[in-house]
Amino acid sequence: MPPRSRLTMGKDAVVSIQIKYLHPSRHIRDRFPNPLAGQRLENCAVVRQEVKKISRKDQLAVVVTHPDFTDGDDRIELHGVKRWFSVTTEGPPDLFFDQAEAEEEKEAEDGDQTPPPMP
Repeated sequence: MPPRSRLTMGKDAVVSIQIKYLHPSRHIRDRFPNPLAGQRLENCAVVRQEVKKISRKDQLAVVVTHPDFTDGDDRIELHGVKRWFSVTTEGPPDLFFDQAEAEEEKEAEDGDQTPPPMP
């Protein structure tokens, strides 16, 4: 059996994620006070990917919006670690995220936080 091709994540892609992996949790708790185990948020639109501090670590995160999360007329940006997202529909090919570029950005962030020398 040939390997299954994966959909590529990029700007304007449609993705889903388990609710427990979304941040900021304040907005999630307001909308879903008692989420079910394994409950997913479907039809999220990808805005960008960036390095964010999640669980006290710098991690490659995907920033998304969803029609259910608004503040007046503005959509609230939610984010989660990239590995927990499932791509439902790809965005335009010219807006795909470049994996090498993302890794370089993460390494640059990690390089800025060198620990002080031991006495």
